[in-house]
Amino acid sequence: MEANHSANLTELLKARGLLVTNRDDGSLNVRNPLHPHVREAVGAVNGSYLTDDGYELSEQGDEPATADRVAFLARAA
Repeated sequence: MEANHSANLTELLKARGLLVTNRDDGSLNVRNPLHPHVREAVGAVNGSYLTDDGYELSEQGDEPATADRVAFLARAA
């Protein structure tokens, strides 16, 4: 992920109450602090944000929508 996009997405996810760590491959590991088993990995591929399962969240540059979708997936919204 591009550094600016990654930093913006990280801050937006944290603002939604999620815990975020950087993975070695440049993607983000996101989890719900109230339910640690609920987690999602988010990375950027060809200008789109994807989960590890291949679910497309949004395009890079639309970090607020990505954070909303990840929060929904993690049931923290």
